[in-house]
Amino acid sequence: MKKLFILFFSVIFTLFSLHVQSQTFTITATSAGEGEIIPSGVAYVEYGAHSEIYVFDASPGYHAHYAIIDGVNNALAVFNGFHRFMDVTENHTIHVIFKPNNFTIVATASEGGVINEMGVVTVAYGTNKTLYFEPFAGYKTVRVIIDGIDNEQAVEDGFYTFENVSGNHQIAAQFEKVWYDVTYQPVPGALVAPVVGYTSPVKYGTSYLFTIVLEEGCSQSNILVRVNGIPLNPTGDVYAITNIFMDQVITIEGVVLNKYELVAKAFNGGTITPAGVFVVTHGESKTFTITPDPGFKVSNVVVNGESKGAIETYTFFDIRGNSTIKAYFEVPQGINNIDETAITVFSHNNTVTIMNNQLIPVKQVDIIDMYGRLIWTGQAFTEKTDISLDVATGIYGVRITTESNTITTKVSITK
Repeated sequence: MKKLFILFFSVIFTLFSLHVQSQTFTITATSAGEGEIIPSGVAYVEYGAHSEIYVFDASPGYHAHYAIIDGVNNALAVFNGFHRFMDVTENHTIHVIFKPNNFTIVATASEGGVINEMGVVTVAYGTNKTLYFEPFAGYKTVRVIIDGIDNEQAVEDGFYTFENVSGNHQIAAQFEKVWYDVTYQPVPGALVAPVVGYTSPVKYGTSYLFTIVLEEGCSQSNILVRVNGIPLNPTGDVYAITNIFMDQVITIEGVVLNKYELVAKAFNGGTITPAGVFVVTHGESKTFTITPDPGFKVSNVVVNGESKGAIETYTFFDIRGNSTIKAYFEVPQGINNIDETAITVFSHNNTVTIMNNQLIPVKQVDIIDMYGRLIWTGQAFTEKTDISLDVATGIYGVRITTESNTITTKVSITK
């Protein structure tokens, strides 16, 4: 009986083993996204056999992101890019999800500005990405380096677009502080002189100080200084342009050549031509002719207080200030038709005044004290000669010697 029982169970086990070994199982392979799993669909695998190798074939710009095997993501399969079911004893599923590759754009900027997206920027495969360069106030974009190469067009445009991105990139923007020119329109007779320490060009937001130097011949000018058309007033003699944020142009108006007064006068016995008071311009020249009247001769011509002798013509060259010319005449020796009573003498306190309105030629003037001592001697060429004396109070004699006579009078001096 025991042997019969063992034989029965042996037959049952053999039949069961034969049944199990004859089974087949299904493997269902699916995918989502830009890519496919190869092979895909439903495959049959005999009991205990190995499946085919399932390869994850991503489209360009994509990658296998998940490999969900029997409901669980298999990171090793994602890493390997394939999977194989070994010793299959049951049904299986495999589902691969593909996602776009993400690339990075590393965007950096120097001091003075930013890129609208800074740092590490993530960009999907095949897409476009535009980055803008934004300089701060007073700065400008001077260089844009893309993947190590200068891109002048990006500087000019103010932005750069990475098109159809298929890899990692780098972009760097460099900014510099803006510099502005300070210039001036040259004007004859005036010069713009920067104050020490100020030069052009100047940085954004800073100042520029200057003075106006007028040439010698334009010192009388009443000037108006403008900067970019706007009047600018000085503090003392210094002009200041402050908070500069654009180019500056300095203009100067009202620069004129100096005007001087020239006086030409002839005294008794002749004429000077032209005569009178004239207004002349700096650097101008002017000629005068001296002509004695009948019975007279030129005795002296005095220019700006300096005797030029008995000349008959004189020219002022390159006039640079107020000037005078005076012509004196005399009667030649042996001729006397001059009324010498026209010379008068008077005193006030300690000053003796000689009035010679007709400019009668005077050779010498002597002043004598009450003891007959000579206390002053000199000449009187002009219409009015004042002689100041430092002497004791008393009566003094005045002796005036002309070409043909001697006039003597007395004056009172009060100490």
